[in-house]
Amino acid sequence: MLATLECCNGSLSVIFEHPIFLHRWYHFCIAANLKNRKVVSVYSEKVHIPVVDEAKVNRDQGLQVAEGQRAVVGQEMDSLQGDFDETQFLDGQIADFRFYNVSLDVETMKSFTSCVDDLVEDTDPLLSMTNGKLRAVGSVAVTSILISEVCEEKTEYLFIFPVQTNIINSANVCKKLNGSLALPQNSETNKRLHDRFSNFSIQCGSAKILYYWIGTQLNESLQQWVHHSDGSSLSWNNFGTTSIDPWKKCAFVGDKKSTLSWYDSSCEEYIERCFACNFTSRPLVRIRGLCTHSLVDRKMYMNSNDNTYPRFDGEEHSQIVRQNGRWKLVSNIYKELQGTLLSFDNVITPLGRHSWDIKGDRCTGTKVQLLVTACGKEEYTCQDGTCINKELFCDTIINCPDESDEKQCSLVQVPDGYYKDGVPPHTRLHPLVLFFSINITSIRNFDLTSFTLDIDVVWHPLEDADERIDESK
Repeated sequence: MLATLECCNGSLSVIFEHPIFLHRWYHFCIAANLKNRKVVSVYSEKVHIPVVDEAKVNRDQGLQVAEGQRAVVGQEMDSLQGDFDETQFLDGQIADFRFYNVSLDVETMKSFTSCVDDLVEDTDPLLSMTNGKLRAVGSVAVTSILISEVCEEKTEYLFIFPVQTNIINSANVCKKLNGSLALPQNSETNKRLHDRFSNFSIQCGSAKILYYWIGTQLNESLQQWVHHSDGSSLSWNNFGTTSIDPWKKCAFVGDKKSTLSWYDSSCEEYIERCFACNFTSRPLVRIRGLCTHSLVDRKMYMNSNDNTYPRFDGEEHSQIVRQNGRWKLVSNIYKELQGTLLSFDNVITPLGRHSWDIKGDRCTGTKVQLLVTACGKEEYTCQDGTCINKELFCDTIINCPDESDEKQCSLVQVPDGYYKDGVPPHTRLHPLVLFFSINITSIRNFDLTSFTLDIDVVWHPLEDADERIDESK
């Protein structure tokens, strides 16, 4: 981040450069003592004292702020006259802003930026978020936020998915985003999760009762409930009963707000409920398949929406949002840039390889295949967005749920000596399953006493087409 302090008809111009990462709160103060010509900045408790170019300072007039000027917050000025550019506005949140006519000392600024103490001055600030002297211009929303949300370093990110699906799909969505099914650790987090779901009573239950999966499952051999993600023991639970039903290995919350009890449930695919995912860091996805000159952001961060699906915000201007049951690509700057995920299935997230219809971009054509992935550099992304180790790609063993790791292999011509009797791709957990077909042409003998049956059949030979081989040449 580059921040510039410029005043006094250009006599004072100082540039501050600080590292910035998206979707984190930052605290900084800048103090300029015009009389002594000293500038100090405190950023995340780090003190920086830039050098003032004395050659620009008018010795006769000194440093003075002219009357009748304006203050601009959240918009870069290319000159003192303004020269605003719509691509240079602040796309983010400001929790606090104060402009004083006094120069604060370093310790006071360090205390404030570290959230230890609030600023207590004898005089009120000339400008602040609350004194009514700042006027919002453009697309600005005014909301409230807790001090704890601004000051505390987040180690947990919770995202609600207001769509009813089975437990397998729920867990897979969280896993594809490098998270896990939300599981409360105590009564406080149990209530907090319920409060977050209360905005989705229509999608997830009723005004009185909500239904949503939680990340625990029954370990039959131990006869106890464990974490769904790694099988570790629970330190806390809120089941209304201690009895164990071996036919009900999954769990959900489905009680009135007064108790927020947990209940066991069958894990059958036809049983569907809403769910939430928990993450240790904000999910980051990458967009692949765009042309070199595309306007679309290549990286996007997942963020919460108050009353709908999570959205994905690009590093500059793009967004992937859920609108009218479809995933849409929009831009805060290029209004003509619009895209739609073409799948008509109920796609819970845009992760995976899908066809998109994109208009207003700098690429040729509008129909493109995009891969939206949360996988790391050493991982291969399956068609459905699942991440596997790159070494497992095309190793003749199926690792992707959709089997795409063995179907998307590069085609090669049949080499001399190719062993055609090799075993087809199979999973590591189960033996290879074969389905074969026979035609029964006649029944020669049927003997009940010996339980024997003599029949004539026509056997259809078994064949496996190696999808890595191009046999057309």
